[in-house]
Amino acid sequence: MEDQLYLSGYISVYSALLAGSRPVYKIYLDRDRFDKVMKSKYHFPEKKQYSYLKKLSEKRGVPTKFVKGSDMPEAFVGESGGIAAAVGE
Repeated sequence: MEDQLYLSGYISVYSALLAGSRPVYKIYLDRDRFDKVMKSKYHFPEKKQYSYLKKLSEKRGVPTKFVKGSDMPEAFVGESGGIAAAVGE
């Protein structure tokens, strides 16, 4: 596997999947945030984001892994919204 970088945030991860311009090895989702969003009566935009990511990652054959944010600190730095991906250059 070539050098691995991390993208964080829905827009960055979704765009990388959609464009197909770089390899996407794995998508990481913060389990606590995911559970909170999915159980909420609100958070509709985030629910859609998770749904879009799931569909596109399955279509592209990219595995998704649920983690605690602290288990993958470099992937969840800043405004990731609990979504990150390991990608190639």
